[in-house]
Amino acid sequence: MKLYLIRHGETDYTESQRLCGITDAPLNRRGIAQAKKLNKQLRHEKDMVIYCSPLSRAMQTARIIAGNDREKLIIKCPELKETNLGRWEGLTFEEIRKRFPGAIRRWVKNPLTFGAPGGEKLKQLQKRVKRFFKRLECANHNGHPPLRSYGMAKDGCAVAVVSHSGPIRIILGEISGKGLNGFWETEPKTGCLINANFTAPTLRSGLRSRYAKTQRTQRKIK
Repeated sequence: MKLYLIRHGETDYTESQRLCGITDAPLNRRGIAQAKKLNKQLRHEKDMVIYCSPLSRAMQTARIIAGNDREKLIIKCPELKETNLGRWEGLTFEEIRKRFPGAIRRWVKNPLTFGAPGGEKLKQLQKRVKRFFKRLECANHNGHPPLRSYGMAKDGCAVAVVSHSGPIRIILGEISGKGLNGFWETEPKTGCLINANFTAPTLRSGLRSRYAKTQRTQRKIK
């Protein structure tokens, strides 16, 4: 199975370095251009299923990637939403430091345990992204509902995951077997494409066993 991990295109939030979280911001002009370039990069994948966060910036990116190709099915997955950043949403890190000095110190010291006030902790994010992994594993290998009608059991099929920085980091941690300890090792840029092509009897164990041999590339669309 070919697995593509894609972060949505740029928004005004990301352009101004403001935390967006679950705030439903649309793509800006540059984000739309990034998505169009992703469409060109993936045009050769005729039989592709796109699993997508339901937030607007991800759905816009997914729809542009799919274009007019009816063979590219888009499936909304709430598990792929960005981290809920609570009272930090819409703020820059400098603003957070001024308004929430105690909370930001605790988060910097132990980001795996502490989260934004009123938001999610990384362990909560990890838990829901793992639910997506279970859905994908069932769809690809066992033909279980609700995804068995989407042709996912075929060898050589392509899967694109259009999501956000947080969930993509979690997925890469699951792929490597490092879990949350690998959360900060990769910084997915807006409009980036990460390739993780593999064949394995089960999704998670196969990905982990082949991680060292898997070629992963991240390309920021300029």
